[in-house]
Amino acid sequence: MFKRALLLIIVLLIALPTAISAHTHLETSNPEENSVLDENTEAITLTFDSTVQDVNEVTLTGENDEVLQPDFSHDSADTIIVTLPEEMEDGAYTLFFSIVSEDGHVMEQELAYQFLVSEEATPEEATDEQEVTEDPIEEEADQVESDANEVVEDTEESNNSTMIIVIAIILVIVAILAVVMMRKNKK
Repeated sequence: MFKRALLLIIVLLIALPTAISAHTHLETSNPEENSVLDENTEAITLTFDSTVQDVNEVTLTGENDEVLQPDFSHDSADTIIVTLPEEMEDGAYTLFFSIVSEDGHVMEQELAYQFLVSEEATPEEATDEQEVTEDPIEEEADQVESDANEVVEDTEESNNSTMIIVIAIILVIVAILAVVMMRKNKK
């Protein structure tokens, strides 16, 4: 009896941390984060490192806090294709998504992009306009990227804390079971 319980405990100790750390994470985005998009960019493809069970939410937020609800498809187990809305205007945008991984955990992330509508202008005018508008847009993109990285880091820290707590609880249960089994063997 004691050997069976010990074997079960060992299997649980090996299996649980693996299952707990098996969250789904964004592997790639195409175009990459902080890219400049234009009217020729039809979609953003998000590819994850494992199966996405469900998509909770996908939004695009402009620099004026206008929230757009883009269409998206989730045809492949590990890929989401976000179709860009036609009503996008020049400026910085944040793509937010919330998914449920195959292990049931929610993963949220934000990606920063710039959207520029190409206008037919002379090369001199285009160069002047780009010089004037690049600095504020780059600053906004850097801020959005920084905020998104903080969200991801907070989520990862929370996941690590949860895993440590679960392991600690399992070790306490193992210790209690060991003491109970030793007492039964003495009787």
